[in-house]
Amino acid sequence: MPGVRQKTPRDETGAHGAEMYVQRFLLVEREGRYESSDRYMSGCDMTYRPELDAIEPRASARIVGSELLGDTVLIRVEYLLLGRYYGGHFGADVHFDTVAFHVSADTTGLPWIDCGRIDAYRWGVEPMAPHVERFDEASRRAWETALQEAAPLMPDG
Repeated sequence: MPGVRQKTPRDETGAHGAEMYVQRFLLVEREGRYESSDRYMSGCDMTYRPELDAIEPRASARIVGSELLGDTVLIRVEYLLLGRYYGGHFGADVHFDTVAFHVSADTTGLPWIDCGRIDAYRWGVEPMAPHVERFDEASRRAWETALQEAAPLMPDG
């Protein structure tokens, strides 16, 4: 129809745009800046509460696929996780986990991520530094072991 632009995979709400959008969220997430995630997620309270919330520190995260499902783009992200930090203690558990982010457009056409699909804080290694400084000896040993185990599994390492 003349004058009406059709959506393409290069639109912000198309597959390419959704991947770029999730990539930006992954950067905010890696840096542990969840207070900045409100612009990526609609209606989510992503405030980190140490007494309630666990962190699954990640060595890496990468987009491994996308799929268009009606008006939603499913973006698959593979995380290389180091373990779990909760209540001042860290337990090593190096493993891969794949999460599907559902990216849709709001009524104005702007993209957002369905926060119901996010079940853990997945900070990178750097923002964990203040926590690592306070680790007990067992947590520190577990942290060092996890970093060593993860190194050869990283996509570029």
